[in-house]
Amino acid sequence: MAGAIGLLVTRLARYAAAGLGVIMAGALVTLLTHPGGKMGWGGTPLTYLTLLLVVGYARSRQARRGV
Repeated sequence: MAGAIGLLVTRLARYAAAGLGVIMAGALVTLLTHPGGKMGWGGTPLTYLTLLLVVGYARSRQARRGV
């Protein structure tokens, strides 16, 4: 929850996205090394990780411009 709230605060967005990215990378590695179940091969964490990278990049550009 703290990471999601951090994405809304421009100054914290880069760090929140990085923290959530680490969590999603761990989830992806876990699913890839323990395949099976509903999640398959880790498509969901990979999708969230990609979205976090996009949001973190966009918010860091906003912070540099002072928006």
